Amino acid sequence: MKHSIDFDEIKKIGIASDSQDPFNENNDDRIVKIRDKANDLKIKSKNITKTDIDRATSLIEIYKKELAREWPALFGGVPEKIYVHIDLDSFYASVETLLHPEYKDIPLGVGSMLMLATCNYPARKYGIKAGMPGYMAKKLCPSLVITPCNFGSYNFYSDKVMAILTAYNKNIEIYGIDEACLVFDKFSLKEAYETYNNDAKVGKTLDEDLLVYESFGFESATTLVDKIREMVFRNTKLTVSAGISVCRGLSKFGCGVNKPNGMFIINQDFDSHILNLPVDKINGIGKATKEMLLRAFDIHTVLDLRNNLGMIYLLFPQKTFFNLFRLAHGLSVFDSKTTVFNAKDKSIGRSMSFKPTQEYKAINDILWGLSRRISNKLTQRRLCGSIVTLNYKFCNFKTFTKRKKIKELVETEIEIFNLCSSILRETFGGDENQYFEVPEALRLIGISVSGLVDQKNTNLLNKYKDVGSVYDCRECPVCSVEFIHESQMVFESHVNICLNKRMRREKEEKKKLDWYFQKKTK
Repeated sequence: MKHSIDFDEIKKIGIASDSQDPFNENNDDRIVKIRDKANDLKIKSKNITKTDIDRATSLIEIYKKELAREWPALFGGVPEKIYVHIDLDSFYASVETLLHPEYKDIPLGVGSMLMLATCNYPARKYGIKAGMPGYMAKKLCPSLVITPCNFGSYNFYSDKVMAILTAYNKNIEIYGIDEACLVFDKFSLKEAYETYNNDAKVGKTLDEDLLVYESFGFESATTLVDKIREMVFRNTKLTVSAGISVCRGLSKFGCGVNKPNGMFIINQDFDSHILNLPVDKINGIGKATKEMLLRAFDIHTVLDLRNNLGMIYLLFPQKTFFNLFRLAHGLSVFDSKTTVFNAKDKSIGRSMSFKPTQEYKAINDILWGLSRRISNKLTQRRLCGSIVTLNYKFCNFKTFTKRKKIKELVETEIEIFNLCSSILRETFGGDENQYFEVPEALRLIGISVSGLVDQKNTNLLNKYKDVGSVYDCRECPVCSVEFIHESQMVFESHVNICLNKRMRREKEEKKKLDWYFQKKTK
């Protein structure tokens, strides 16, 4: 029996090339747009001279020196911190196998015929992956078992694992339900050793030897991470993989090298690990960016990306350039001075895929269920919000997003549901006393509430709600930040600050090379 399949065979089966499949039609539309944009960039690149490239390259060397000061360990310096990326192996599928031992060693997908949230490693051998519709996966592997998501169990096991990791590193950076990063310096690594030796819940048993801490370094970190992985398995029967390095980006890459249930250390010769990789193997570069780089600059590998940074600097927005520049040197989007971890929630949302339907009652039932789940989360965290966002996807995979900003803060399921219903009525031509009628069957609905504030802070707002002035929603003309509850004085003060910042920024921009090029082309 054959246990793997390549993508040429996928095409033969008819999945990747079936023009009638709405999933592929939507992907094809995206690819066409990306290729058109890439062609525009190729045309613009013909006007760039070697002198332009040389000047841009000189600037990039300056940026590289700044990067070396920010991350000396990447350029041969002694690391002050060690980053450990932890990832639960095919988490949803592993939990399902834990609850249903009969799923062990058989191809398993978690989700529905409409969309798979994840799959286990036996299924991945057939080319099945997360985000693929279940009906496509069934064509690749007819014996695939698809089980629905059980988020109650996933949250339960995730909480257990994250509690263990948090015991070893109080400044843990949690990226999701199954992924986190531990950041150790010489003090926290020693404390983690003490946790293993003294905390019976997450550490050694009485008959196990003490773990002796000698000095800060990769050897000590590796020894500890091995023990942490053992503790996770002992307490949950779930396996985790780990990557250890001098920054978050390289540690995440290392985490995937020996999956599942493995570990990989990158503590030297950093370029040798990444330069020959396809660019989309870097965390932070997806299919769209990969296609853009390939079509515009014939970039295949990370080395190609580095060699073309001058052209990227001249043609891409500054923010995009700096992002790609840092990714090309092994950093991730989280390796930023401005990134704040474990901050307060910016939004709370839920989404749901379902069998395509146009039925009014079915759509409202889904809206109500999502509204109730979001309301429960808001109540648990004692939050309320001022912006409700509704996402919906049609059966042809076209996706739309609508937002509604309100003056009154929302927190209950009724308030959220009513706002979402009004969005659909406004979009699809109904009024408060009429049903809305969607033009095509929907297959996914998502709701999120943002503009969050603590409920305790709303008491003061409510106290003066009927006494003071009521302000319309105002938007800063510079940064587009919206003001709903703030006074006019606060709003005007914010605008003045933004204008001053913009004037200073424009003065600085005129000193830069890209401003010179823009002026030259006009």
